[in-house]
Amino acid sequence: IGTGGRDLSAEVGGITMSQGIRYLEGDERTKVIVLVSKPPAPATAEKIFAQVRELTKPVVIFFLGGDQRQIREAGAYAAATLEEAALLALKLARGERIPAENLVQRWKAELAPVAAAERARLSPGQKYVRGLFCGGTHNEEAILLLQEMVPELYANVSFGKCRKLSSPHASRKNTLVDMGDEEFTRGKPHPVIDPSILKDRLLKEGSDPEVAVILFDLLLGYGAHPDPAATIEETLAALRRKAEEEGRYLSIVASLCGSTRDPQGFADQKRRLEARGVRVLPSSARAAIVSGLIIS
Repeated sequence: IGTGGRDLSAEVGGITMSQGIRYLEGDERTKVIVLVSKPPAPATAEKIFAQVRELTKPVVIFFLGGDQRQIREAGAYAAATLEEAALLALKLARGERIPAENLVQRWKAELAPVAAAERARLSPGQKYVRGLFCGGTHNEEAILLLQEMVPELYANVSFGKCRKLSSPHASRKNTLVDMGDEEFTRGKPHPVIDPSILKDRLLKEGSDPEVAVILFDLLLGYGAHPDPAATIEETLAALRRKAEEEGRYLSIVASLCGSTRDPQGFADQKRRLEARGVRVLPSSARAAIVSGLIIS
């Protein structure tokens, strides 16, 4: 049930999320309720938590940058990433035990060899990551993860511990950009609908000799571009050629947000990106983590 990004603002007060919770609590086919949102207004969050305390079904919550202690006090399972929220929901729906583990730390350990292999191919002057995201949620999730891993993180949004860019069109050091922001989409289709909006910025970031990692995402599903990989394939090839001509290696990391049932064909999209030298990770969180490990 999509509520829209403003539903949990102080002005709206979580009206749609609250209605959705009531509906799912009463739906006999629903075993687990999952709540995902950008940071809710404090008063709205407390209203939702009060409602969660009264539910009979298990609840998983991922509020970007939210207080995990408050979530647990409301009797819900707190997720640190979108992927963890999905994994927790699946385990609860299957009646499986929820292990007490830090998934982010586990992923860091598992991805360390991948990052080391990428880092070994970089030149001494390459030290920054530049991320381009089709939507704000993945951008902000990456901020939460990378702000603990890299120094001086910039973004075109005010979120977490990152610094806001003076201009969204000019990156500084380690930078993450929400390409779905109104600054980029005014008079143009959103990058979920037309990811070709990424092309010029990909070329610009990849041409910076101090950049080590290009990080991006593509979204699949109904209403998204029918073939998102096709819109940037040649750009990715041009990036790789330019880096090689200049005697440097460029690590390109991506995630695909979608499933095997999406009309674009998940496996085909992944295969074509990998054919252009892109490391495609299983989730946006792991893509962000490996990017941070490469430059740390």
